[in-house]
Amino acid sequence: MDGKKILIIEDDEKNTKLMRVILEREGYRILSTTEARSGIDMAREHRPFLILMDIQLPGLDGLSATRMIKLDPVTRDIPVVGVSAHAMEEDIEKALKAGCNGYITKPIDVHSFMERISDAVMKEDQKCARPGDVPTARTKRILVVDDNPLNVKLFSSKLACEGYETVPAYDGREALARVLE
Repeated sequence: MDGKKILIIEDDEKNTKLMRVILEREGYRILSTTEARSGIDMAREHRPFLILMDIQLPGLDGLSATRMIKLDPVTRDIPVVGVSAHAMEEDIEKALKAGCNGYITKPIDVHSFMERISDAVMKEDQKCARPGDVPTARTKRILVVDDNPLNVKLFSSKLACEGYETVPAYDGREALARVLE
């Protein structure tokens, strides 16, 4: 699994370019397509760590594509963040009901874009946590180390869904300190 891949399914070239610039600056590899069906195929083939899904796509719309991704055992655990110019509460609710883990409105706010993605990933992590789960001596712990806080959240979210307890660290020195605790 390559945690650095993010798939953008967006039919507007300018929006794709903006998201690509922001995400590549953060160290992510970007896959992109303008159509939902090819996006579903790319998600199955490349297993990105996150999908940014335009809701208003030509042909198969983004909500239908999200439902298909969430029904497929190969792709259902990939967080999907809906992206749309529609900012009405009912639009957001429809996206969440379709399986989106979060929602970002256009035009994209470059200052809060990464934070919005991080919030969506944290919601996914909370969905996976089972009430009353308390780590025990038998719980497997994994040290998650990356200098990018979003990567730490993304990996921790995925691992939590698999039943692991995670310990975050954001550089080598902190990782060594965590190992010695």
